[in-house]
Amino acid sequence: MNLLNIEIATNRLLLKPISMKYKEDIFSEFTEEIAIYMYPRPAKEISETEHFIQ
Repeated sequence: MNLLNIEIATNRLLLKPISMKYKEDIFSEFTEEIAIYMYPRPAKEISETEHFIQ
């Protein structure tokens, strides 16, 4: 089974595996405000987000 192809869908939620397709959204939405107590810290450059996804 390839876990990279699994999606979980409900009426209000769609969980999909992380991919480069979403790198701009991840980079722009993963901010200091929402990640205050999270690891890793938000990326300062898009290349950091790409590295995280890989």
